[in-house]
Amino acid sequence: MKFNPSLSQEPRYQAIPVMQITSKETLLYWLERTGRLKLRQSDAHPDSQILEELDDIIDPDNYAIEEEEEEEEE
Repeated sequence: MKFNPSLSQEPRYQAIPVMQITSKETLLYWLERTGRLKLRQSDAHPDSQILEELDDIIDPDNYAIEEEEEEEEE
Protein backbone atom coordinates (compact mmCIF):
# COMPACT_ATOMS: atom_id res chain seq x y z
CA MET A 1 0.00 0.00 0.00
CA LYS A 2 1.36 3.41 -0.98
CA PHE A 3 1.64 6.25 1.51
CA ASN A 4 -0.74 9.11 0.78
CA PRO A 5 -0.29 12.11 3.13
CA SER A 6 -3.66 13.59 2.16
CA LEU A 7 -5.47 10.59 3.64
CA SER A 8 -5.48 9.95 7.35
CA GLN A 9 -7.47 7.93 9.85
CA GLU A 10 -8.98 9.40 13.00
CA PRO A 11 -10.89 7.69 15.81
CA ARG A 12 -14.65 7.74 15.21
CA TYR A 13 -15.69 9.73 18.29
CA GLN A 14 -12.82 12.18 18.34
CA ALA A 15 -13.05 15.59 16.69
CA ILE A 16 -10.77 15.94 13.72
CA PRO A 17 -8.27 18.80 13.56
CA VAL A 18 -9.24 21.57 11.15
CA MET A 19 -6.59 22.73 8.73
CA GLN A 20 -5.93 26.45 8.73
CA ILE A 21 -5.96 28.29 5.44
CA THR A 22 -2.48 29.69 4.94
CA SER A 23 -3.28 32.14 2.15
CA LYS A 24 -6.18 33.56 0.18
CA GLU A 25 -4.55 32.63 -3.11
CA THR A 26 -6.89 31.49 -5.87
CA LEU A 27 -6.23 28.43 -7.97
CA LEU A 28 -5.90 30.56 -11.11
CA TYR A 29 -3.33 32.84 -9.47
CA TRP A 30 -1.38 29.82 -8.20
CA LEU A 31 -1.30 28.29 -11.69
CA GLU A 32 -0.04 31.57 -13.17
CA ARG A 33 2.55 32.05 -10.41
CA THR A 34 3.99 28.55 -10.72
CA GLY A 35 4.14 28.72 -14.51
CA ARG A 36 1.60 25.96 -15.03
CA LEU A 37 -0.89 28.19 -16.83
CA LYS A 38 0.38 29.28 -20.20
CA LEU A 39 -1.25 31.31 -22.93
CA ARG A 40 -2.32 29.44 -25.99
CA GLN A 41 -0.13 30.46 -28.90
CA SER A 42 -1.26 29.98 -32.44
CA ASP A 43 1.24 29.36 -35.21
CA ALA A 44 -1.24 30.21 -37.94
CA HIS A 45 -1.69 33.87 -38.82
CA PRO A 46 -4.84 34.63 -40.80
CA ASP A 47 -4.26 36.10 -44.23
CA SER A 48 -5.64 39.64 -44.48
CA GLN A 49 -7.00 38.95 -47.98
CA ILE A 50 -9.06 36.03 -46.69
CA LEU A 51 -10.37 38.14 -43.82
CA GLU A 52 -11.44 40.89 -46.23
CA GLU A 53 -13.24 38.36 -48.42
CA LEU A 54 -15.03 36.93 -45.40
CA ASP A 55 -16.05 40.42 -44.30
CA ASP A 56 -17.53 41.03 -47.75
CA ILE A 57 -19.47 37.77 -47.59
CA ILE A 58 -20.72 38.33 -44.05
CA ASP A 59 -21.61 42.04 -44.48
CA PRO A 60 -25.45 42.21 -44.41
CA ASP A 61 -25.52 45.55 -46.24
CA ASN A 62 -24.29 43.91 -49.45
CA TYR A 63 -27.26 41.56 -49.52
CA ALA A 64 -29.78 44.30 -48.84
CA ILE A 65 -28.56 46.33 -51.84
CA GLU A 66 -28.65 43.30 -54.15
CA GLU A 67 -32.22 42.47 -53.11
CA GLU A 68 -33.35 46.06 -53.73
CA GLU A 69 -31.75 46.05 -57.19
CA GLU A 70 -33.50 42.79 -58.09
CA GLU A 71 -36.86 44.19 -56.96
CA GLU A 72 -36.37 47.35 -59.04
CA GLU A 73 -35.55 45.32 -62.16
CA GLU A 74 -38.78 43.32 -61.88
